[in-house]
Amino acid sequence: MEIKASYFYDIPAQDLINIYHEKEFVKVRCQMPGLHGFELNEFGEKDGKFVIAFRAEVILPIPDKLPRFLLKRIKDKQTYVSFMAWDIEGGDTRRATIKGHMEGLPGEVFGECHVKPTGTGCTNYYSLTASNNIPLVGKKVSALMGNDIKNGLEDEYKATLQYIDEYYDRDSAQSVL
Repeated sequence: MEIKASYFYDIPAQDLINIYHEKEFVKVRCQMPGLHGFELNEFGEKDGKFVIAFRAEVILPIPDKLPRFLLKRIKDKQTYVSFMAWDIEGGDTRRATIKGHMEGLPGEVFGECHVKPTGTGCTNYYSLTASNNIPLVGKKVSALMGNDIKNGLEDEYKATLQYIDEYYDRDSAQSVL
């Protein structure tokens, strides 16, 4: 399932990119949308990219409509593994590749996001794909994954706006943590 989303922020693109690269922001952001037991595995420059990798427990709403063999494999608590690698160069426009999956489940999400200046602020554009290789019900499960990802992106956007409102000093154009 293809997922496209865009979110506007009323701050300069470089400031949003700087916020995305703050360790404290990553911790706060990952606690807000319902992730538990957050563990930051990588954070910082590596091979010409800025890498952010983490693991966290997430509680999944499990629909009753799934086949029994699948319901046996899926637990209501799963470990989500996320990897994001930001381009270091690029000025006010930056791109990140994104990969994520639930441990033990045959599905993944991958794609990229782009932060670009727009008008008086900037926009983060997401282009993601949710896929899995479960026989017979793969498309249905991908659609469920896609809906969960869309909701997660919306939660992440709200959490980022809240972080900006609480911790970003517009006069000095930096976080106040």
